[in-house]
Amino acid sequence: MPNEIVSGGQKTVRISGDRVTRSHHPWSLATRKLPSVCAEKQLDFVPKWLGRDQDRNEVFEYMDGEVGHDPLPHFFTSDATVCSAGKTLRQFHDAARDLVNDETLTWQFAAKQPAEVICHGDFAGYNCTFKDAKVVGVFDFDCAFPAPRLWDLSYVIYRFSLFLNFGEFGDEFGDVKNRLRRMYLFV
Repeated sequence: MPNEIVSGGQKTVRISGDRVTRSHHPWSLATRKLPSVCAEKQLDFVPKWLGRDQDRNEVFEYMDGEVGHDPLPHFFTSDATVCSAGKTLRQFHDAARDLVNDETLTWQFAAKQPAEVICHGDFAGYNCTFKDAKVVGVFDFDCAFPAPRLWDLSYVIYRFSLFLNFGEFGDEFGDVKNRLRRMYLFV
């Protein structure tokens, strides 16, 4: 893969071959520790932290697949995608739970009580890679923080069941009844 600069959120990200480089932040220790904990639990959908470059930028493994950017890919309407996202988020929450009470970590956002898990905080198609309509990569943990599981669930349902502006995506995501059905698939 050629060098590519990807802009989004609060930072600029550079993709170079099998590596992703991004700026260091005060919460970077937490975003480095999350992948390590997930790797210990043998979750292969979280990029490995590879170290820092000469400019002290964070370097992570590149997660191959199609990113769910707007306009959303057709597979995003599939039940398989919704089910895969739900399973992936559950595995992430269960794996990262050990970090909830780690007082050595600084998060970008304050914990929400009761802090049951580490929430991704921005689990959406644009922070996932997909193959065959299934989530194969989850990245960008800048918004991660300790919180109730429901915090992430409500956001993910909004993003994956597409309770958004109904006219924006046309009819491919269906009416309210179909979107509610997708929500139940997720949970």
